[in-house]
Amino acid sequence: MEVIVIAIFDLGLRIRNVRKAHNLTQEQLAEKIKVSPHYVYELEHGYKSMSIYTLANIATVLDAPLDFLVFGKEPATTPENKDYITHDDLDRLVESIPLYKRDSAYSALKNLLPYLK
Repeated sequence: MEVIVIAIFDLGLRIRNVRKAHNLTQEQLAEKIKVSPHYVYELEHGYKSMSIYTLANIATVLDAPLDFLVFGKEPATTPENKDYITHDDLDRLVESIPLYKRDSAYSALKNLLPYLK
């Protein structure tokens, strides 16, 4: 069994860089993930670890792939070999559907969701 080592300092640094790229303060991120601003400070400086739940919340709020936050794995830059879908990708997809067909697309996706969970 392979042991995975996560560099807490590097994880915190990546969280801080992505947070700043989104023009969020530590206080704003803390509010969105329902923790104290001091805890965000400690995470970003590698003083504290976090639960997978907190990490998932941070990734969601920052719209950042977990592979990038945890391991520094840069996401692919071309659509052909990208291994994740962003909110922007979904927005572009929906915008490409003609208005008169969006109700049908919504119904199809809504019916598919139980099978994806």
